[in-house]
Amino acid sequence: MTELAENVGYSLRNDASVCRLEGSNFVFSDGTLLENPTMKHHGCKAALLAVLVALLVGVQLQAQTAAPEADDSEVKQLLKDLKNELQLLRQQSRADRLLVEDVVRRVDRVERSLERLQERIERLPSTSERRSAILNATATLRLDNRLPVRATVIIDGISYVVPPFGMVDLPDRAAGVLNYQVTADGFGLSGVRSITLYAGQTRTLTINY
Repeated sequence: MTELAENVGYSLRNDASVCRLEGSNFVFSDGTLLENPTMKHHGCKAALLAVLVALLVGVQLQAQTAAPEADDSEVKQLLKDLKNELQLLRQQSRADRLLVEDVVRRVDRVERSLERLQERIERLPSTSERRSAILNATATLRLDNRLPVRATVIIDGISYVVPPFGMVDLPDRAAGVLNYQVTADGFGLSGVRSITLYAGQTRTLTINY
């Protein structure tokens, strides 16, 4: 039994080597041979029990040795997942930065367009200046009848009657060449005549036939 205990202790010290029974001998996986040809029946049971205890301890030690490996695998997978998540965050951050830069460029273009429009508005003449320009672009036509009878001047299909020796002013006439016809009591219709109006001035059209 002493030799058996020593061999069991040897087995435990070597992380519970596996053993098998060959005849009345026990052979361990490391080559150790336990010989006991004169072993009694109860001694064989005791030896077998010792071997089983050694195997059980070995299995427990192997399980304890494998546990850190499993933990390392979980840690590695966790690190891999975190790296993937970090990569996705970087890609999203890059996409967001590009989007913000595009928005900034568009806002800059709008601001420049507004500045140019403001400059054009500031260069426009005021309301009074525009009114003055309109007035300056027109003229007044004065119809002066030197006849002792009523006269009629036809301009753009509209007839303007002038009393004998009378005058009629037609304001706000467009500056430029104006075509007209004249008739009077006792006189026939004249042909088409022309007169030039100058902006901001009064031009007299004398009717003496």
